[in-house]
Amino acid sequence: MKKQFYKKWWFWAILLGMGLIGSFVQEDEEKEKTPVAKQEDVSESAKEEKKVKEKKIKEKEPEQTEEEKKEEEEKTRKTYIDSAEEFGYKDIAREPDKYEGKIAKFTGEVTQVVEATIGDPAYRISVNENEYGLWEDVIFVTYKVKDGDVRILEDDIVT
Repeated sequence: MKKQFYKKWWFWAILLGMGLIGSFVQEDEEKEKTPVAKQEDVSESAKEEKKVKEKKIKEKEPEQTEEEKKEEEEKTRKTYIDSAEEFGYKDIAREPDKYEGKIAKFTGEVTQVVEATIGDPAYRISVNENEYGLWEDVIFVTYKVKDGDVRILEDDIVT
């Protein structure tokens, strides 16, 4: 007795392939139906946007020089660093919600550097030194590396 065609594997493979092709064709048709702006409309709106941008530029105050920008960034950085508070590791471990959103300051030894292929590196830092000179209580830190920054290596003491 011969199997009916709908019970054969090749029938279902062909049916699945046709369904996939049909779904892609349908998406292409929907894209074609979207209205396309005329070149004149686009150029007019671009001209209007350009005029608005020019007005905003004229209204702005004169731009700061590079030195002024660097000074302002340095002041902001120092203010941020000065606002950091030292918290105990165990206090944060017990009540993490209490310290959420606060700027914390830790000093410790880098125990591991996790180099990322994409993005910035991460560090495991031991923050408490015990009576034998060994570091304990590890935290995980990510740090945005800027061009020209010194690399942080294992066994470095950082704050």
